[in-house]
Amino acid sequence: MAEPGAFSPESERPDGGGLYRKLVLLTGIRLAVGTALLVATAWLTLRHEPFPRSIEA
Repeated sequence: MAEPGAFSPESERPDGGGLYRKLVLLTGIRLAVGTALLVATAWLTLRHEPFPRSIEA
């Protein structure tokens, strides 16, 4: 059986902490880009009026 902290993010391995930090950074960047795209899409969609004021014949 493994010791209690064997699978923790900050394990005793030399690359354990660095890999975890890189994954957290990449996840944060991915979340920021996705949020920015969602906000930009909502802004472009909602800034125009859904229907024109006058009806063209």
